[in-house]
Amino acid sequence: MNNVIKDNNNSTIVIGGTNNTINNAHPMGTGGRRPQTPNMIRILILTPLPIEIKAVLKFLETTQDPEVLESTAFEKGTFTGKHQQYSIVVCEPGAQNTPMALATEKSIKLFKPHIALLIGIAGGVKDVKLGDVVIAKKAYGYESGKEGADVFWARPSVESFSHFLLAHAQLISRRDNWKQRASAANNANIVFGPIAAGDKVIVSSQSEIYQRLKLHYNDTTALEMEAIGFATAIQNHRDVHGLAIRGISDLLDHKSDDFQAMAAENAAAFAFELLYHLDAKEILRQTPAAATSASNIHVSNSENVVIGSNIKVNGDFHLGNNNTTKG
Repeated sequence: MNNVIKDNNNSTIVIGGTNNTINNAHPMGTGGRRPQTPNMIRILILTPLPIEIKAVLKFLETTQDPEVLESTAFEKGTFTGKHQQYSIVVCEPGAQNTPMALATEKSIKLFKPHIALLIGIAGGVKDVKLGDVVIAKKAYGYESGKEGADVFWARPSVESFSHFLLAHAQLISRRDNWKQRASAANNANIVFGPIAAGDKVIVSSQSEIYQRLKLHYNDTTALEMEAIGFATAIQNHRDVHGLAIRGISDLLDHKSDDFQAMAAENAAAFAFELLYHLDAKEILRQTPAAATSASNIHVSNSENVVIGSNIKVNGDFHLGNNNTTKG
């Protein structure tokens, strides 16, 4: 039997079956915006550069009015996958790790996504060519360390990404269907490996920083400036699956802007092919925090409350006249 709670706004909360846990049922949640499309799987996409957000936005099937929240601009739209429709929010926070970390944290709190993707371009380092797409197995913060008079002691900052998304990306990479979403991906490969991120643009294999990379992070496949900030922010949210997807736009000793649009398009094409094949039920099963939890439930004096058996309330439960039942 379904159980119904009506709150002060005459909203109805239905709780079915037994062993239900309630938290965060206040109309606006507990410290964030209410997602505008709660029945969809929510996706957050972050792109550092204008050319990258342009590549992403062309894959949205419908678009909504953009929105500025907490001094940050967000584009919004939808995308239909094989199993369900997605509500997608896209943000362009700019380059470098600190702005990316702050934007990731803010966006997660505002929109509560199930999945967060960092999509864009990167410089190729090892076993890649122009147009290839790198799926980051982990992110290195290569600038972390101690600088001596004539020596650098590396103190690696390493963060990982969602094993769930990596496994599905591996399946997608074995087929070339994703290339049909791009205009120049015929010769592109999908490469899985670490991405190194720092706040400097490296333009030569003879540079001191690159020599450090060879010494301490010699399995690096690509270089960019945001992955460690993005990955660090994701670690604070166990219920968000994160992944970085980068198209190779240049090689270390051959810097050029000529292939940026192609690389950004290839990365976005693979990302949307991945989303197309994901099953929402799998996503929710893989999410540690149950989406059905709630806290601070407020019920008016005039409404009847019916609650089934074995309901656990985390937080305060208000039943009019300022009576409070603790969970």
